[in-house]
Amino acid sequence: MNMPARLVGSMALLDLTVHVWDLARATGQDYPGADEAVVAELSGAVDELAPTARKMGVFGEPVPEAEGASASERLLARTGRDPYGK
Repeated sequence: MNMPARLVGSMALLDLTVHVWDLARATGQDYPGADEAVVAELSGAVDELAPTARKMGVFGEPVPEAEGASASERLLARTGRDPYGK
């Protein structure tokens, strides 16, 4: 992939983290949010990947973050997911 191993690992972790939320949402289950350490690790990866991910249709446009949103909700919103149920 010609990318640093840490970024490739973050991509895999991001994929798992976001799709667990997708699955919980699709099946009507609560998702308690990703661990703060996971979100902290993924935040930089989302910043780096977002422009390309949006061009490829992997991320949607960012969703405005609600006041008081958790770190996990902010991460989801930055990938174009709506963690607020709209």
